[in-house]
Amino acid sequence: MAASVNRWPARLDVIQGVSGLLLVLFMWAHMGFVSSILLGKDAMYFVARMFEGEPIFGKPYPLLVTMVAAVVFILFVVHALLALRKFPNSYRQYRALHRHLGWFRHPDTVLWVLQVVTGFALFFLASVHLYQMAFHPADIGPYASADRVWTGRMWPLYLVMLFAVELHGGIGFYRLLLKWGVFSR
Repeated sequence: MAASVNRWPARLDVIQGVSGLLLVLFMWAHMGFVSSILLGKDAMYFVARMFEGEPIFGKPYPLLVTMVAAVVFILFVVHALLALRKFPNSYRQYRALHRHLGWFRHPDTVLWVLQVVTGFALFFLASVHLYQMAFHPADIGPYASADRVWTGRMWPLYLVMLFAVELHGGIGFYRLLLKWGVFSR
């Protein structure tokens, strides 16, 4: 009789990878939409109203932004919980990882550690941002966003979050491509 194979770790890995890929794609699109400010205040205002459904419904519905923020937050939490499975969860595991890093100095292991650190930071930083978007959806645009970032003194959070999310997402995308053999062809 064949031994039973537990497929749940593989399934959870796939869910983690798919959720990470969706978050990376969302972040890259988000960066493009936010950078519309570089084309002027009217361009950013148009993009903000577009996500509130104004071109389709004739008037803005900020609740649409709240719904997108909620979906992104759920995806974010699922991804984070699945990633926690791979964190060292005891002193012994942490020491083994530290020894491994010292002995081998393997670049991909260093990238994984950087991804763990940035993921931990993002759990706190991105939660604040998603909360703001979900509960203040009408405050997206050239004036309200600038006011939140500068007058609201959120720029330090956003600066750290920008570097953390781009590093985390870029490394994660690279690791997904490796895992699924894209570079081996």
